[in-house]
Amino acid sequence: MPAVEPLTAAQLTASAVLLGSVLALWTTFEWWAAATVAAVAAGYLSGTMHGPGGLWLLLLASQAWQLRRSTGWIRASWIGAIAILGLLLGLHVLPGFSNPLVVRDAVLATGALPYSQYVNFDKTLGGTLLLGCSGWAAMRHSASWTAALRRAALATLVTVAVVMAASLALRFVAFEPRWTPLFWTWAAVNLLTTCVSEEAFFRGLVQTELRRALHGRTAATVAIGISALLFGLAHMAGGWRYAMLAALAGTGYGLVYERTSRLEMSILTHITVNAVHFLLFTYPALR
Repeated sequence: MPAVEPLTAAQLTASAVLLGSVLALWTTFEWWAAATVAAVAAGYLSGTMHGPGGLWLLLLASQAWQLRRSTGWIRASWIGAIAILGLLLGLHVLPGFSNPLVVRDAVLATGALPYSQYVNFDKTLGGTLLLGCSGWAAMRHSASWTAALRRAALATLVTVAVVMAASLALRFVAFEPRWTPLFWTWAAVNLLTTCVSEEAFFRGLVQTELRRALHGRTAATVAIGISALLFGLAHMAGGWRYAMLAALAGTGYGLVYERTSRLEMSILTHITVNAVHFLLFTYPALR
């Protein structure tokens, strides 16, 4: 059964401010910057952040800022530094963070592995700082959203179908539709922490920069392939089947991003795959 962990008032406030800072990416730079500072402050006040946590974030922000005007090998060096620091934050190996646990060892179906969920300040702030400081421009007009959604729709549906079919073929999951009110907590945290931050790094940074650096007819294919491979490797902790499925999903996210040139669309494809997995199949995986 779902085991929701009670958060302290300070942790709950800090988590809400963090999620709000992600949404602020779709406002103005000034509002986003203020919301991000507030999230870091709330993190320290709640004990979620401590010691050198803010130093890593400041370092990443300064590196991402350099992407606004750097070129050539200097730009490549900044990209490498961001990729390493972003990976370390994403893998939760840098000191200074005690991410709040919101769900502990929930068993959502018979035969499923237990599932836990954290509000990851390190990974989330790393992804949003990359986007906000590097000058990424969010979509703010309904016409842009409508056009992008139309271009992404088919590729998103194909990605969902292929990834879930492969998951069944590998016996990673079984078809087990269910409903639990836990979905709303899961969806908010998964979208605004996992999906946004992972797409920021793997599509917004890796795929974009490879696409820019490479030339010729195969540039897009190589950029998508490398970003998807790295995305799969980043999920190796879940086993080789999970890594393969993540690489397959990453290919779909990359195709959506290439087709639309909008990070929002790869984020939406990512959360759609995850939500279908959560609601219709064994989650997170069969034992």
